[in-house]
Amino acid sequence: MATSQYLTPDSRFTDTHLVRGLIAGLGLVILLLVVAGIVATRGTSAIESDTARVEREQLVMARLLNDAQAGQNILAAVLHQLTRSSNQLEESKLLQDLERADATLDRVAQNAAKTPEAQRWAALRAAEREFSREIRKSIEGNSGRASLEVLFAAHDHVVQLEQELLKPKYEVHGFSL
Repeated sequence: MATSQYLTPDSRFTDTHLVRGLIAGLGLVILLLVVAGIVATRGTSAIESDTARVEREQLVMARLLNDAQAGQNILAAVLHQLTRSSNQLEESKLLQDLERADATLDRVAQNAAKTPEAQRWAALRAAEREFSREIRKSIEGNSGRASLEVLFAAHDHVVQLEQELLKPKYEVHGFSL
């Protein structure tokens, strides 16, 4: 009988502490679940905002590349006209086309200066200016008409820089960014 006297008060004491411990543990688990939910919600919001930012940057880059390509197409058309015989050239029209291309490319360069790729865009614009200058010299007859080899080399350099801008800058989990 002596054993039952010792077990009864201790068992009540243990049961009370056990119930309190279970309630505290359950409360802690619920608190941790709430904190994990908040962290997950904030993480999802951060991912969504980063995705939206990347999408905006890619749209800006696509628009800039499209505009740069339009200006480059004008320069290529002028170069094509130069390869024809000189009596078929309409110098004033070609010079107007060059002015239009230069204006387009200047606008693109100005907008591109605000992007993370500003340095690469500046290199492209410098190459396009040099190409345009060489075409203008050839049209106006300055410096003994630039050879077609010089013009095509300048054009190839511009195309190479455009191709570098088209290459993906980053690759994350198999996706190009």
